[in-house]
Amino acid sequence: PFTIASSAHLGLWTEFTIRHSGDFTSELRRLQPGSPVWVDGPHGAFTLDLRRCTGLVMIAGGVGITPMMSMLRTLAHRRDRRPHRLVVVARTLDELLFRAELSQLQQKLDLTVIELLRQPPPSWTGASGAVDEDLLTALLPGTFRRNQLDYYLCGPPAMVTDVLTVLDGLDVPQPRIHTEQFDLV
Repeated sequence: PFTIASSAHLGLWTEFTIRHSGDFTSELRRLQPGSPVWVDGPHGAFTLDLRRCTGLVMIAGGVGITPMMSMLRTLAHRRDRRPHRLVVVARTLDELLFRAELSQLQQKLDLTVIELLRQPPPSWTGASGAVDEDLLTALLPGTFRRNQLDYYLCGPPAMVTDVLTVLDGLDVPQPRIHTEQFDLV
């Protein structure tokens, strides 16, 4: 329930986003900044490969935004100029993370952010429901070559599975899709 959120270019410290879900993560919350910790990893292969893509489409559900933030911070540090698109899915407005920083990153990158709420309040004027073909088609108009973009999906298993079905319907090549599922074992 925790993920590295810092840029790859910040070698002196590492920032984590932690979902508090039990005794261990509750203890982490009590640590003071600068406290020594033992870290094993990182594990997994959910990393950027910018050599072959013309831009990124990131779809994050809940705390699945965390690795996306690490990637976006790294891209901003590198002054990347490719187009990047981010769909942030949350149940409620209160569960949308990193909103202020994403606004700042939009000033540094060619970054479009869509916030999608599953349970929007009556006053919500943004996107709602699920990630579907209509949403992605609007996000990626005809000027984008969808088969040359890389797609990063991270979030609850059901959301990732649903988005994979949508991407298949849009004929996105499988090698262009990278997934990470957040699920407690």
